[in-house]
Amino acid sequence: MRRDHRSGKVLAAFLVLLVLAGWCPGQLCARGKAMGPDELLREGEAALKLGEPRKAIRSAKRLLKRHPDAQEAASAQFLLGAAYEATDEPRHAVRAYGEILSGHPGSDRVKEAITRLVGIGRFFQKEAQPKGMARVFKPSPLEHAMEAFRLVVKNFPYDRRSAELQYLIGQCAFDIGDYDLAVLEWDVVVGRYSLSEYLEKAHFGAAEATFRQILPVGYDTGSLREAGRRLEEFVERFPKSPLAPEAEKLLGSVLEVIAEDLFSVGMFYEKGGSYKAAWMVYQAVIKEHPGSKWATRAQERSREVAGLELGKKGRKR
Repeated sequence: MRRDHRSGKVLAAFLVLLVLAGWCPGQLCARGKAMGPDELLREGEAALKLGEPRKAIRSAKRLLKRHPDAQEAASAQFLLGAAYEATDEPRHAVRAYGEILSGHPGSDRVKEAITRLVGIGRFFQKEAQPKGMARVFKPSPLEHAMEAFRLVVKNFPYDRRSAELQYLIGQCAFDIGDYDLAVLEWDVVVGRYSLSEYLEKAHFGAAEATFRQILPVGYDTGSLREAGRRLEEFVERFPKSPLAPEAEKLLGSVLEVIAEDLFSVGMFYEKGGSYKAAWMVYQAVIKEHPGSKWATRAQERSREVAGLELGKKGRKR
């Protein structure tokens, strides 16, 4: 028994030495060779062509885990994205394609990855139609669209499609109802892509979004005046734009609300018995907003408070 035990130890040690020297059983070695990055990539691509995307995903993930720095890594990421699209998992596909842009910016797969990301983003935009549905689901499909578009703009800000994608990010935010974000995203178009065909639409969109920021929560004078400033700037800068009539109409609405807000200040003073202060505010409404309905009302109230002020002074005497 002792001799058999010693023989087993010797055999085990001998096998270890053989393995360290590079020897291995034929079947095991053949499998080891098949796990190289090029073979794994071919295996995954063949599986995808045969309609086995899950197998393709496994092959791509093994390649990326075992050979992250291999020349085939970018193609493996692309394979992973394509396989996720085939399994109807576009969000995973977005992340896979995004890894190509951030991790392999010099790869010949970049152009294809950008095209796929744009396609998936547009798919999510269609999923959110009609627009009312954009706010029902959390997260909204439009948020996924923004994620896809942002990956392109972030990694390749001067790609030929980046100006359009930046504009679409703002549009998605607007359709969701996140007007603060829409303003920020469209301001990027105005600042970075000022020579693009999307400048006018982004300029107008930012103005409209600024106005809409105040609607759900009541009047905010600062936002109102900022919306008015943006719209006035748009009309002056793009007088021949197809959006100019709409901008002028919206500007009229903004100025009407500002006039109403100022008129309400005059009413506050009037109710408190501060007739002189009320008269001064009503005069400001008349001067600053002569074409508004509030200017007409301010003229009426001005006469009224002027009489009340005179009566007040007479009583004091």
